[in-house]
Amino acid sequence: NRLGLLVYAGIGGKTFAYSAVGSTAVQARVGLVVPLLIAAMITFSTMLGAVQERRREIAVFASVGLSPFHVFWLFIAEAMVYAILGGVVGYLVGQGFAFAIVHTHWFAGLNVNFSAGSAILSVSVVMFIVLVSSVVPAWMASRLARPSQVTGFVMPAQAGDEVRLPLPFSFNARDAQAVTAFLAEWLDAH
Repeated sequence: NRLGLLVYAGIGGKTFAYSAVGSTAVQARVGLVVPLLIAAMITFSTMLGAVQERRREIAVFASVGLSPFHVFWLFIAEAMVYAILGGVVGYLVGQGFAFAIVHTHWFAGLNVNFSAGSAILSVSVVMFIVLVSSVVPAWMASRLARPSQVTGFVMPAQAGDEVRLPLPFSFNARDAQAVTAFLAEWLDAH
């Protein structure tokens, strides 16, 4: 009933209308700072955990040729998906709740604002916070995908007509024939 109360007062020959709606709207904006910070920290820790869990996957991305820039944008894209899905689901749940409140009269005297402007602003702010809190974990993932510091190939010393070349992978005796056939074909081509 407090929100629906409208008091009229005459002061100095003028009439004024007083309502609690304006003050509660300002208090609500200030009260959103802490929940938004909590949402930012939750997103930050979730994305940081994703980077830690997917270290091997990031190494595979780097080994198949993805640059650190691409790995960064993969994680930002993942955060965008979380932001969009969270925004849409949150909007639908909020509108469903508001509809239920109005039509079941759970809170008599409470007026629910169905305006699209405030809903879009709220969803946009949350999406922005999700993206901003995902930048540091995405940057950390891109640092994991840095290419090797070795920029050139140095031919090992020869011992007669034999060259010992360590390979960057291992294989068993069963695969030796296939690996040597691949290497022979590659060396013939180059």
